[in-house]
Amino acid sequence: MKCQPISVRTTFAPVRVAVPDGGPGYQVSANTSFRSIRTDHEIRVAGDLAAGSLHGWIGNGSCPLRLNNQNGNIEILKAVNRERPEWPPEQSANASNYDRISLRQRMLSLKTK
Repeated sequence: MKCQPISVRTTFAPVRVAVPDGGPGYQVSANTSFRSIRTDHEIRVAGDLAAGSLHGWIGNGSCPLRLNNQNGNIEILKAVNRERPEWPPEQSANASNYDRISLRQRMLSLKTK
């Protein structure tokens, strides 16, 4: 899995990031002034623990993960591995021609987004 650096900075909105368990791993630097930091991952912590600050590694820590927030919570979640759905989806034998056309239009609009 290729490293995908993540950097998020906000002032009032909460920060919620989902990163995969395994893979390249992340070097975590998370800071918030007036809220809390929560993680679903096991993190090897660097230095002392302080309110509103978390520095450490998920896995081998080869990819940067920088999260900064002034007035909101920070959450580091485990990404859910979702397989891509079959494309196009199977159509039921009972689907009318109108339903098939409508489904095809929705699929085309999703592909172009």
